[in-house]
Amino acid sequence: MDLINNLKILITKTPLIKIVHSIQLNKMKKTVSKEDSSALKFKPVIGISPYKTGTTYIESCYDNDIASNDAMQHFTLKHGQEDFEAFFVQRFNFLNLKLDCTGFWCGYIKELAKHPIAKDLDYVFVVRNPSDWIKSTINYYSFENKNHYFNFINEYFWKGRLGIDIINFHTFDKARQSEVIEKLNTFYFDVLKNSRLLKNVHYVRLSNIDSVFPIIDDLIDEKANLNKAFKRKTATQYKKFAYTNEQVDAKYEALLEQLGITQQLIS
Repeated sequence: MDLINNLKILITKTPLIKIVHSIQLNKMKKTVSKEDSSALKFKPVIGISPYKTGTTYIESCYDNDIASNDAMQHFTLKHGQEDFEAFFVQRFNFLNLKLDCTGFWCGYIKELAKHPIAKDLDYVFVVRNPSDWIKSTINYYSFENKNHYFNFINEYFWKGRLGIDIINFHTFDKARQSEVIEKLNTFYFDVLKNSRLLKNVHYVRLSNIDSVFPIIDDLIDEKANLNKAFKRKTATQYKKFAYTNEQVDAKYEALLEQLGITQQLIS
């Protein structure tokens, strides 16, 4: 088993990974397209806060057949926009998920708000201050994952949807790094503003994230098991980027108040 896992890791660092991905995606596209696109089998709860806001932690507290999406994350990022209205329904019918907190949904909030089915679903938004989020995001994608030959999240989400090449942040000069930080900051504020386009959003601070589970449990008729929760531990050698901006954090708190979200935060 160790040999197989080591081989898989090795492949991620070579051009072979793109060939493997291509074969997997083509097979999946044929399968997903056969699913019904007119109605959901059941109504999922969806997380719409960005990557690195505790989304993996939330999902890990439920069994994989309830909240697991790794198998289709690459496929969604590459093909999800081709016919979003149909694909959204087919994706959930194929996966049979009750909960999906994958970080990419934050980039599709406007599409969700216009979707005839998605607009009426329930959503979870984890609030984290911008400084911590930017620092965590850059350290994770640019330092911890820099040796991957092809990172599809960087390719189709960060670069494809946002124009941010975050994987290569560590190679940029200070001026370009500042540009990336500014883009991340703008995006982060926009996601919060866009979340108000949806009518059923449950907001919770990352520091108080466990308080959202009773609400999710009730919505999906399942019970979270916090004893199996996954907490990512980034090794010290990957924590190379330090960032603090108290002014930006204060503006974010002011925006939470302005949008009426502060009063809605789950306590």
